[in-house]
Amino acid sequence: MNRLSILISAHELSPNMGSECAIGWNIVTRLGKYHDITAVYAKTNQSGTNNYKNSIETFIHNNGKVPGVNFVSVSQPSINEIAKILNRFVSKDISIGFPPIYHFIYRKWQKKVFKQAREMISVKKFDVIHHLTSINFREPGYLWRLGIPFFWGPTGGTSMLIKSYFNYLNIRNKLPELIRNISIFYLLTFSSKIRYAIKKSKLIYAFSIEDSKIFKRIRTGEVRILLDTGAYSDIKKKSFHANDQKLRGIWCGQLVVRKAPELLLRALSEDPLLKEELIISIIPNGPLTDEIVELSEKLKLKNIEWIPGANRDKVFQIMSESDFLIHTSYREATSAIIPEALSHGLPVICHDISGMSVAITENCGIKVPLVSPEQSIRGFKDAMLFFLENPEELVRMKFNALIRAKEISWDKMAETIAKDYYEVLNNNNNN
Repeated sequence: MNRLSILISAHELSPNMGSECAIGWNIVTRLGKYHDITAVYAKTNQSGTNNYKNSIETFIHNNGKVPGVNFVSVSQPSINEIAKILNRFVSKDISIGFPPIYHFIYRKWQKKVFKQAREMISVKKFDVIHHLTSINFREPGYLWRLGIPFFWGPTGGTSMLIKSYFNYLNIRNKLPELIRNISIFYLLTFSSKIRYAIKKSKLIYAFSIEDSKIFKRIRTGEVRILLDTGAYSDIKKKSFHANDQKLRGIWCGQLVVRKAPELLLRALSEDPLLKEELIISIIPNGPLTDEIVELSEKLKLKNIEWIPGANRDKVFQIMSESDFLIHTSYREATSAIIPEALSHGLPVICHDISGMSVAITENCGIKVPLVSPEQSIRGFKDAMLFFLENPEELVRMKFNALIRAKEISWDKMAETIAKDYYEVLNNNNNN
């Protein structure tokens, strides 16, 4: 097949960072194997603390050009200088600053991208335009207006927090959730930009079943499930649990409210066997660190290893020495830590929601229904006890985790997208 010419919008793009940067980098660079990619990205993040252009240029200097990919940087809008000052007064537990300010600046940046894209298509033919990141459905950009077959995603974030978990939060944390729920309803009901973007898309990748259902209600076109993060297929499990050792689990993530680390601690405190035969490594990072450490002391949990300041290599080393990952978040896309755990042969215990519900199968983990905090605590406790009491099942899931990692790898994801470009274009030409 002939290589297509693809224009991709990937706001945050960097070879040495996680989250949105990793999504953009890992997909864009792998798509260059199949098509000619022009990737438009932000020169820096909004706070100015990360220079993506320098990171990419350094990578190319050290490793050579990425085959099939042309990188085009677009600077943040000038008004962002004011936004940076305002965001200095925002709580540190919000990584992007005050969300309305972040999204306002992001829209301004997307308008610059739209203007530049119009100039680009006047001198070069693009077969497909793909809005890749950011992954949140709130901001689809403006490239869908250009009249070129438009792909969007993976995207999502349309689900709202259930009542039982909302009631579980304190007053300080209820307000952001209430605002979020109201804004989701408003945007899906009244935002003409979002509804037009959904209807104009030739293909939308939703990272969860819940999100795909929402998009299908608005459009009649194609909506497919595609996770927002992938596994690294070149990582292998270095060791397996020995029968004469205690079982080891790992919890890794930012200690913020939605990650719900408290559920893990309370689950551990529910059964003496978990306290005696299980060791949990926690990588503490985030505003709830002191509060969570204090709770572990209050619950008299002596089987927790706190490992602060662990970099990516250290986390991977801990994974290679662990038996499973436990992920307690009650709201997540997929979370990069889950495919990374599978890449290390770790079965995953998590809530049965969003992208996690897709990534984890009954062969490589245990999914806990999101019904109430009390039932989640009981579910996480039972899952950890299952691994303790059924070592043969744990070993089976470890091998299946490696298999699952290959199925949801970045390589597989890029291959799927590359083939979808052809399929959708062919269907479009035949109609």
